[in-house]
Amino acid sequence: RATALMDNRDFVIPDDIKRHAQAALRHRVMLAPDAQLEGRAIGELLAGVLDSVEAPRL
Repeated sequence: RATALMDNRDFVIPDDIKRHAQAALRHRVMLAPDAQLEGRAIGELLAGVLDSVEAPRL
């Protein structure tokens, strides 16, 4: 909501969520051992999840 307010909006849009999702979720995610062995990163995983979820229509 803070981003929306700084952009002079009184509502949140999907881009606001995507903009801050990695910072908000990074500390809550643990990679499985096999993902760690493959050299995958948490940021890569979160980016994939965010890209795969379709934003709701406004």
